[in-house]
Amino acid sequence: MKNMKHAVMRSYADWTSYDGIPRDEFALDPKAAAETSLYEADFVPGDRLHDRTRLARTTRQDAPLLTRAANDGHEQLTPIFDWFRNNLWDVTPETERTQREDYTAVNLLRNEDFRPRAEELLRVADLGIAEVEVEQTSSGRPVVRLVHAGGGEHTALDWSAESWGTRSWFALIGPLLLALDSGAVLSYLAGSFGAVPNVSEGQIGRRLVRTDDMADMEAGEV
Repeated sequence: MKNMKHAVMRSYADWTSYDGIPRDEFALDPKAAAETSLYEADFVPGDRLHDRTRLARTTRQDAPLLTRAANDGHEQLTPIFDWFRNNLWDVTPETERTQREDYTAVNLLRNEDFRPRAEELLRVADLGIAEVEVEQTSSGRPVVRLVHAGGGEHTALDWSAESWGTRSWFALIGPLLLALDSGAVLSYLAGSFGAVPNVSEGQIGRRLVRTDDMADMEAGEV
């Protein structure tokens, strides 16, 4: 997914300096070095694509037709190009994890609608978390403590005492809610976050919707 987005966004400008298409060869299988990779995304433009013949004739062999058309402001294909730019986000544990932790924490501090949705996602993950404490510090970075319930007691743990899976799940919640609210798509490897809690798609989908949207849904079910 990350390579597909890069090809759409940067190929027309950047790949002219390469002899052919730049590739990261699969290191564990020498035979795969000569094989191509297929990335596929389906869009429904509505009307038949305008200027197909001209675009096919004038697009370089090392760049997607979509990228060429968007650089010319094609009225049908530019919105699709913009979708790749604005709505396909790459999320991995190695990149910007602390920034994502901060993003989730800041929204817990400042966004009244965000807190109940985020806390519900933490609870449904079966982590034993009852609530989240967030404190703004003079350094600018919020301090997070997750309150765990067990044995009739509530214990707030320092962030450094939380497991990798819990911290990864917390960091992912902010982008998840933002993606849903803005219509974006998150691209990530399902097993790349360590021991991330096992939460079903149905549980996530039910808890990601906005509070007002949930009320409308429940009213319609009555």
